[in-house]
Amino acid sequence: MKPHEMDNLNGQNILINFKLFKQLQFYQIFHSSGMKIIGWNIHQLFYIVYALVGLCIECYGISTLFSTNCKFLSYTDYVLISYGTSNMFLSYWKLFKCLKDRNRLLDLFEIAQLNFLTSEKCAKYSKILYKHSDKNLKFTNYFLIFSFMVIIQWFIFPIVINQIINFENSNVRAQNIINFCFGVSAQTYNKYFLIFYLLEIVPASITVYILLMMDT
Repeated sequence: MKPHEMDNLNGQNILINFKLFKQLQFYQIFHSSGMKIIGWNIHQLFYIVYALVGLCIECYGISTLFSTNCKFLSYTDYVLISYGTSNMFLSYWKLFKCLKDRNRLLDLFEIAQLNFLTSEKCAKYSKILYKHSDKNLKFTNYFLIFSFMVIIQWFIFPIVINQIINFENSNVRAQNIINFCFGVSAQTYNKYFLIFYLLEIVPASITVYILLMMDT
């Protein structure tokens, strides 16, 4: 399908939740009519830069895990960090794979059109496609609402727990989103917790966004 034809699609004639993907800026990874710089549109460049910044923060956080300042981390923390970082690397790989094969993936939208199969037999049972298309759109909406509720709770949990418990002068490291120690002592980490929280927001947000959109 040619790029300019994609703009004619809408949520009514395509099987997947195309309208939602456009609203959440995921479709723009594959195609956008905006200004291009060295062959990439603004949306694609934003995702590339954001992912690279997140990757740098993540790699720095991982590289400091076994420093002497991280001795207060428990084995449970290391397991959770390992699980989180593996999902992060997986999301980066998915993002760059989408960007690399964006023209091939655009063809999937053509196949997903309800009127793509035009033979007589397919037309006879086309009502089934429309019926399940409506169910699919509703399920996708409910799935995303539930997922975003869980993500928001995950993101605000460190802020809430640090309001309840004062970690500033404690040897116990405050809880964060991913719990990287960034190679600093527990006292320094707790004192500048908000900075480290914002640092973890970057890789965590791009990770959950890409994984959630791909699952959807």
